[in-house]
Amino acid sequence: MSFDIEGVFYLVSFRNCVRAGKWGCMFGLFIEKIKNKDSKVQNDTGMHIDRDSVCMGDDCVSHEIIMNFPENARLSQLMQELIDYVPSMSDVVWAVQSDAGMCGYIITDRNTNASFELCGTDRLISEMQIRKVFCKYYYPSLFSYIEGGTGREIEKYSECSTFLEKVKKDNSQFTMLPK
Repeated sequence: MSFDIEGVFYLVSFRNCVRAGKWGCMFGLFIEKIKNKDSKVQNDTGMHIDRDSVCMGDDCVSHEIIMNFPENARLSQLMQELIDYVPSMSDVVWAVQSDAGMCGYIITDRNTNASFELCGTDRLISEMQIRKVFCKYYYPSLFSYIEGGTGREIEKYSECSTFLEKVKKDNSQFTMLPK
């Protein structure tokens, strides 16, 4: 038995939504999104953005999007857009990695207020030739675990005094953008 995704899309088209009910509409819109996403990824020349999943339900669909920026856009503008792109969570850091090197970090506080710190200067994105960006998710307990034999808490990067310093240390293998 073959599954014709195009046929399913037309079966659950907008005019059939009334008969199919709300779940049929949602499924039809989901199929339309997949079709549009595929064509957009193939035809668009923008910056490809992706991120880590933050929980099991969050990894069901791709997070990849394409962002377009004007020629005079700066790295700070990219970071500001990424604050809106990543999920709003408290006490997390997003390491923003690109094909040109580490861009910076998005830091959220206990009240989910987000700010960013750049790696290097606030240069033009077009100069840096960034084509791909990945936002890597960090949370505080990621850097500690309980040792099985002793029950003792082991802390990764214990020489670092802050959570952000630990995230930076974990990303030290990435090329930093020029200052």
